[in-house]
Amino acid sequence: MTSATADVPAQDSGIASASVNSAQQMGGSIGSAAFNTVAASAAAAFHGGTRAAAVHGFATANRVPLTVLPLAAAATAALAGAGSSRRTRPGAPTGIPAA
Repeated sequence: MTSATADVPAQDSGIASASVNSAQQMGGSIGSAAFNTVAASAAAAFHGGTRAAAVHGFATANRVPLTVLPLAAAATAALAGAGSSRRTRPGAPTGIPAA
């Protein structure tokens, strides 16, 4: 949350935080729907008993995101690394007005 709202002006910080929160909520919902679809598809394609098909579906639904995770981590590191080169010195003004 901090890195997503770091360069936002103080007067826009509330809407920026709300936007990030909404994006996280939507990502979780879409991710859950995608994993459920993978599990249901794998279970439907499995030729065997009902319990074995359910286990196969859940195992496949767990395997798919674990294979995508390294790619997502690399993309996140590349995108986060691009904006993190700006450094501030100790005692430098932060842009937040003093009370």
